[in-house]
Amino acid sequence: MSSTRSFRPSLPLTLLVLALAAGCSCQDPETACADVPLTRPDHPGICDPEANTCGEHYNCEKVEGGKTCCVVQPRLCDSEADCCPGQACPSAEGRCLDRYLACETDLDCGDKGDRFCESWRDAYGTTSRCLLKACGADGSCPEGLACFNGECIADLPCGGVCGEGTGCVPSASLERCQALECPAQCAPGFIATVGNSRDLWDTCDIGAVSCACVELPPLRSADLGRFSAIAAAPDKTLWLSTYDGEFGDLVVEQRAADGSIKVQEYVDGLPEDAPVRWGPSGARGGVIEPGPDVGRHTAVAVGPNGTVYVGYQAMPTADLKLAVRAPNGTWSRFTLDGQRADLGYGTSMAIDAQGRVGLAYFQRGGNADFNAASCPGGSPGGNPAFITALKFARAKSSSPAGPADFDILTLACQVRPPPPCLDCGSGTVCADSGAGPACHATTSGCAVCNPNSESCVMVSGTPTCAPRATVSAIQERIDGVGLHPSLTFRGEEAYIAYMKRTGNKGSLMAQRVRGSLAVDPAVTLDANGDTGFFPSIRVDGSGRIGVAYHDHSTRQLKFQLLSSLAPGTVEIVDRGSSPDGDWSYVGTDAAVAFLPSGDVVIAYQDATKADLKLARRGTAWSLLPPLRTGDAVGFFTDAVLMDGTLYVSHARIGAKIFSGEPKLKNALLLEQYRVP
Repeated sequence: MSSTRSFRPSLPLTLLVLALAAGCSCQDPETACADVPLTRPDHPGICDPEANTCGEHYNCEKVEGGKTCCVVQPRLCDSEADCCPGQACPSAEGRCLDRYLACETDLDCGDKGDRFCESWRDAYGTTSRCLLKACGADGSCPEGLACFNGECIADLPCGGVCGEGTGCVPSASLERCQALECPAQCAPGFIATVGNSRDLWDTCDIGAVSCACVELPPLRSADLGRFSAIAAAPDKTLWLSTYDGEFGDLVVEQRAADGSIKVQEYVDGLPEDAPVRWGPSGARGGVIEPGPDVGRHTAVAVGPNGTVYVGYQAMPTADLKLAVRAPNGTWSRFTLDGQRADLGYGTSMAIDAQGRVGLAYFQRGGNADFNAASCPGGSPGGNPAFITALKFARAKSSSPAGPADFDILTLACQVRPPPPCLDCGSGTVCADSGAGPACHATTSGCAVCNPNSESCVMVSGTPTCAPRATVSAIQERIDGVGLHPSLTFRGEEAYIAYMKRTGNKGSLMAQRVRGSLAVDPAVTLDANGDTGFFPSIRVDGSGRIGVAYHDHSTRQLKFQLLSSLAPGTVEIVDRGSSPDGDWSYVGTDAAVAFLPSGDVVIAYQDATKADLKLARRGTAWSLLPPLRTGDAVGFFTDAVLMDGTLYVSHARIGAKIFSGEPKLKNALLLEQYRVP
């Protein structure tokens, strides 16, 4: 130790002597070589030819002016295995050359959004190269990117596979597998790559280059957020459920009070025995192959012991399924209802005073063996396939394990008209000639029809170009009873708000199911205009009932505060108008919450502007600053109050251009409103 300390102070003197010997008395020996071409950028000082401290790939040589500097030496090679990561060994050259993507701006680096044009300096000079950005200290990356080996990347590096004896070098901008001394084989979901992602090109320390198996980035879905819901747990965490539309899965997240994700689990929808292609610790265990399509129309509730319940729809059978997460973290799943009906739409969930979970849901139609006699008052008649119903299921105890542990009731039934174009035969097409979708005979003799959207059909004996009717347009708003159900409990009594729609006119309805499962008659809360869309019902600690809903006729968000289940005063929360004269449809997705003060807050969507808005009722309604704007947000709004903070979950729906093609960028979002 003492000899080292005594040597270091003499080093500047040694360099000074060397500089003087070289005939230079005007330059700092520590930077004398900084401007000399082909010298080591990180060693700008004079070197000692005797000690040769320049390192691998450089020699201490006398240059113009008599100085001794670290001068680069070409790396000779027989193959690229002799080179640094990111280099090649052209046979005609016999020396290692950098392979990189040159650039002038970020636009030259592609449209994946993970590569940026940066300056790169080595002994040969300064160039501009496309490079990946480093991950954050906690492994974080911007939205749409994932951390791989210390760098943020948009896609699978090297396609997720490198052959034996090669390793992936994504930092070199070419994402190619290079001959390196790598493991012969990596586990599924891992790939061989260099240990230091920035130890590459001509500046690398080739003696320090290593290759090891590293986990691939996690799979990321671009279609989360739809059919989402939120609930608070006794341990002061939040549980959110949503549908992964890209892969057709049920996804459940646990979040901390600050909104950060603690756990994200793919609970249902994964195929069996599928190969792992992405990081196995990420979403879907790294599997990209589709499984059963499940997870639409989710609802979530948490019992007093921390048991998490998630109701959701399974397609194509349109069954209602229930996933249950026990306090120890294990999940179980089973079909609750649907063997004889097309149901599970608009599911809503809540927990009663006994800790029993309840679900309200809409039946779109029955199967051929549907028992129409189960409807209140007997069969409504008509084709069972068009019998709509409001259904309610409640667990018999606080620990249900299967469908036998539930009582399932049909609260109301209504036959809906058969959809247009149900039985269009050969030679006909479903088209709208101006009187609504109908089956029309195809013909010729029309003027030029748009081949992408129109058909030439016979209308009153005249060949006519008519727009083809799509299924989505035909089924946009159907008649029926039990649409958009919302469930809450007051003690052991269940209260359900829903829409009843007849003749293209909706009404806001409500119904009570007593703790004994006796069902009270339905109550019409509002039948003025086309109303009752997307209701949200909640009960406060004093037993007051609040119902928010959208009135399509007036475009307004409305509210009723009730002491019992009877029509109350209709209050207009948001008229949908603005000072500049714009009109919006407001309240198309809404969530009510009662504050400890007795005030009411409603989070809701402005469907025209696609903003997430917030209103509060004290002595009167006031519109608060929007919770989120700027993107298409506020879809599937849900909210829960926990410890003085209103947590609002919602979906962003949108797309971005990726490699020249539009790609989804849907996301599950969480906003917080700290109640003053």
